[in-house]
Amino acid sequence: RGMTFDGQHIYGVANSNTVYCVDLNSHTLVSTFTTTYGAMRGISYDPERNGFWVIGNWSGNLTLIDYNGAVQFTGPTPTSVSDLAYYKDENDVEHVFCFNNGDNGVYDYNITTNTMGGSVFNFSAVPGFNAGTSGGCHVGVYNGMMAFFGDLQQDPNLIGIYELRNGGGVGPTPGPGGENLNQLALPRE
Repeated sequence: RGMTFDGQHIYGVANSNTVYCVDLNSHTLVSTFTTTYGAMRGISYDPERNGFWVIGNWSGNLTLIDYNGAVQFTGPTPTSVSDLAYYKDENDVEHVFCFNNGDNGVYDYNITTNTMGGSVFNFSAVPGFNAGTSGGCHVGVYNGMMAFFGDLQQDPNLIGIYELRNGGGVGPTPGPGGENLNQLALPRE
């Protein structure tokens, strides 16, 4: 259901209490671990805490677990979350973005203040949207910008990209002409 990258391996969850660690270079399952948290739908690596934010299948508390599955911290309960994305902004404020399957909004959990904020943007506004619902997401570099990537499950599936801030290093250039990222949507078959 959800995947994340810690700089070395991919970690995934499949609506159970198991986290799978995969090495994509060697195409092998490196390890697994379980957690008392329960079934997890979303997961995002937190490099500051060297652990994983997880969320249940459409419900449950945002929870930080370590590499052994031990619960480190329990946060608020967002609504209808399909996946999570950790993000540290230009002011060093840490967030976990919660991609909402009910309204396609991306809701902001501020780690420092332990508060759940409102929607920072909504994928229903992405060009090409046709009644899809949220799927997976992550934060990464695109065309030299830190960006939020989200999958809208529709026909055909649609990947939307929202700029978060300048910087973050080198990344792929969007579109055939290098268009601006403000609301670039890439169709996916």
